[in-house]
Amino acid sequence: MVKNFVIVIPSQEKKHEICDFLSQTAQTLNNNNNLVIILQLKESYSIKEILVSLFHNKKIIKLVGKKNGIYYIKPLFIIPFRRFEFIYNLNLKINCLLLQVFIEITNHHKKKLLWMFFPHEEKLTSYFGERWFILYDIVDFYTLPTKKENQLLEIKKKKLLKKSHLTTAISNSLKIKYSKLTNKKIYQVPQGFQLIKNKPPIKNRKRNKKKQKPIIGYIGHINNRFDLKLLKGLMSKNIQWNFVFVGPKHHDNNISYQDQSIKINDLFKLKNVFWVKEQPKKNISKFISKFDICIIPYDTKYNFNKFCYPMKLFEYFSIGKPVISTPIQELLLPKFKDIIRIGKNHEEWENHINNIILNNWTQKQKEKQNKMSLNNSWEHKIKKISSLIVNHL
Repeated sequence: MVKNFVIVIPSQEKKHEICDFLSQTAQTLNNNNNLVIILQLKESYSIKEILVSLFHNKKIIKLVGKKNGIYYIKPLFIIPFRRFEFIYNLNLKINCLLLQVFIEITNHHKKKLLWMFFPHEEKLTSYFGERWFILYDIVDFYTLPTKKENQLLEIKKKKLLKKSHLTTAISNSLKIKYSKLTNKKIYQVPQGFQLIKNKPPIKNRKRNKKKQKPIIGYIGHINNRFDLKLLKGLMSKNIQWNFVFVGPKHHDNNISYQDQSIKINDLFKLKNVFWVKEQPKKNISKFISKFDICIIPYDTKYNFNKFCYPMKLFEYFSIGKPVISTPIQELLLPKFKDIIRIGKNHEEWENHINNIILNNWTQKQKEKQNKMSLNNSWEHKIKKISSLIVNHL
């Protein structure tokens, strides 16, 4: 396990929106005596903004925060007119240099690691010195809505692959996809998910078939990643089932800039559909245990969805629940054949749901799911990456 490192993790998201893979990676690393810093690139401030907030709102903007042992740093842009790309990059470079100076003064003896998730900010690799080991941890096939944006993003992916000292991917599909952009070796590592503590026992939910409707459940962001046509057909034509969605409403720019909230809200008006707002992580297992079937209804005509590897899959697996998904590339692998049902449209999903309800999920299937979830914990992932780092240093 990586220990006694200073690890900087650039983030493309705001603090309250930081995705699980980033926050859980940071926490696991922090638990192993590393100094972990999350650089919040989307929460930068200018001197003018700080002064305005101080004088008008009587509020001091904190550029450095700490939570659960992890440091959160917001860049301070000293040079005005950051709307211009050159000025923005210059400000960012100054911040990175100042951060490195501070780290060298306070933690000179520790090894330095730049842990990159987002290819959008590959330029950061040029702002950190030669003492920094660069890891590219591939967790998604990031895309942008327009052809021009995607072309530029692909160039950034290639640059980051070239600059990284070590590149890992959480799935076979991502490994193959990114290998087309580089001649360097990409190492496959476990997915990484938070093992559920004190989880409910793996058993079928007891249900009075005459009185209670089967519950088809989903956990995660409620957003434009959904195959809305599939869901509409499935939910509107099967009032004999209840559909429960647990999670915050959210928009994902990897898919489209077009707002789909109206269509989603219309679906949620159906009498057999229920929405539960964002819940603390500790409550997620309780909801999953109440589901009869868990779903991943992503629209795979988008590459971001087609080549994803949903973390929620292992949360479902750890409770031993049947899973139905759209044809996500990784989930088509033979190892998932008997523990995931794949459907392209609502008719195929209806058949899968009916078959699962009639034929209970077996103990053998649950045990295979549980074993797979244990092998994909954060600890397993970080240990694998740590051993690779040691071999590359």
